[in-house]
Amino acid sequence: MNNILIGVIVVIAIAVLVMAISATGSKNTSSVLFSISDTPATLSSVSSVYVTVQEVSMHSATTGQWYNFSAAGKGAYNLVALKNISAFVANAQVSAGNYDEIVLVISSSNATVNGTVKNVILPSGKLKIFGNFNISNKTTNWVNMDFNVNQSLHATGNGEIILLPVIQTRFMQGSDVTVEANDTINVSSRGNTSLEVNDGMDANGTMRSNFVVPANANIIINTHIG
Repeated sequence: MNNILIGVIVVIAIAVLVMAISATGSKNTSSVLFSISDTPATLSSVSSVYVTVQEVSMHSATTGQWYNFSAAGKGAYNLVALKNISAFVANAQVSAGNYDEIVLVISSSNATVNGTVKNVILPSGKLKIFGNFNISNKTTNWVNMDFNVNQSLHATGNGEIILLPVIQTRFMQGSDVTVEANDTINVSSRGNTSLEVNDGMDANGTMRSNFVVPANANIIINTHIG
């Protein structure tokens, strides 16, 4: 009888311990939803600009850990069609703390120009967004990356098309957002914008703060990367 009683007590103790560990872990995680959108384009000759998102990563300044999330949305996004619409990319649970970098991995891109689909050169398949932001315990956070296609798409000096993304990234806390069946974001409340950064890619594939390649720039690409 004593052995049975001891066994029951041990089982109960283990169950309580597991519940306590689970409760402690849940207090330190929060939801982050990633989406992309496009400032309305006015390029009459361009009917589509597709980018294929492979992965999203976040770097924790608190722990030094990288969080990597495979794209869970459509994968290939037509930026021209995202006029004032945010499209779902990924959703994940992360630890509370400070974060300082977001990386958007793009595996391929193409554009339809005057009815013809053309390959688009992307000097770097990794769009690195730097900025310090905090994630609190048990919060819903929304990161939206808004492309400006008008400023991003260029014709090179050797007759090719290059995409040098110009992006405004907003990090919002306390958001009330849901993913619709068509992978668009339904926004009940944007929440509080805790970070807003503007970045642009140069011809070498480096993302730079508040940078835009001039529309009349003479861009020559000798090596295709990305």
